[in-house]
Amino acid sequence: MSDDIDSIFEVVLETALTLGFIALVLLLNRTFNTFMQVASAILFCENVVAIFLIPIVFWVTVAEDTPSYATLALFFMWDTAIVARIFKDVLQVNTPASLVVSLFYFFTTYGGAYGIYSLVGG
Repeated sequence: MSDDIDSIFEVVLETALTLGFIALVLLLNRTFNTFMQVASAILFCENVVAIFLIPIVFWVTVAEDTPSYATLALFFMWDTAIVARIFKDVLQVNTPASLVVSLFYFFTTYGGAYGIYSLVGG
């Protein structure tokens, strides 16, 4: 990202993809009436993890050593577990299924936002 507009565009894109993914999953599960609760829970948890992740990302950028990358991976697993637990409770599925949905969520939101931004922003 080169400027503030690019950053804002990517955040708006990630938020739209997040809300779209949640809506699609809940529509397919016929539990769309819980959309506000699920979206609020996921967005809140993502932001709490992101607050703790800021110094870790700075550490990874500066140090580029194994402990920093291991800590970053630990935070990714923590975030995946939180989102998986939310999907497990809402969709009423087992833990492996909720982990798969959680991984699809991450690939869709972050990978999709990166891909769309790369196509649009160059």
